[in-house]
Amino acid sequence: MTSWPSTPNFDQLVEGDALKTSNINLGSFYTPWQDVEGITLQSGKDFDDALYGASLATIPYHCSELVNADDNWKAAADKVGSVRTLAFQIWLNKDLQELGWKKASPVMDAFVEPMNTWADMTRLVPRENWPVSSNIKNTAYFCGPMESGIAPATQTDEPAKALDSVITESNRFLNNDIKAFWPQSVNAGGAFDWNSVVRKFDRTNIDPTERYVLP
Repeated sequence: MTSWPSTPNFDQLVEGDALKTSNINLGSFYTPWQDVEGITLQSGKDFDDALYGASLATIPYHCSELVNADDNWKAAADKVGSVRTLAFQIWLNKDLQELGWKKASPVMDAFVEPMNTWADMTRLVPRENWPVSSNIKNTAYFCGPMESGIAPATQTDEPAKALDSVITESNRFLNNDIKAFWPQSVNAGGAFDWNSVVRKFDRTNIDPTERYVLP
């Protein structure tokens, strides 16, 4: 099964080798990469209609002229909030029953902050490319809100700092809170059994394009 890649095909990019070597994310608000040039597209020549599909949190950065010219857009940009989110996914070699969960496959909310939401996504395992030797029996997604506003784009270390905080929080969550759901996920000493973890993936959504827009 093919999917959209998480990284670009650097062979197709000018200066692709430099981008790959420096691990540059051109899609990040906080990228240190400097633009080579700016291109202005003209209505009626380069396009007929434009549909803006990014998060409302991006409006002040991408559409400042529109905000300044229209009171409704300005009100939306000023008054509708957005929030960072954090998440992690975990693949385990134990199924829900072996972890101590005796009920149906869940989607649960309103647990401890900030990892307050759990969804059992084990049904996706057949769609993934795990070798049989990985022995994946369970996939769990956890997510929740993350404090802090939008840091200036010049703070290019913001993504790394935010990710470090998510890794710390997700590890704390597994070591302290998950036993409420998975009472058999701990070893004889009462600590989380990290030997049951095949892979863990941490994620933070801090860019204006990624932030959750409050209803």
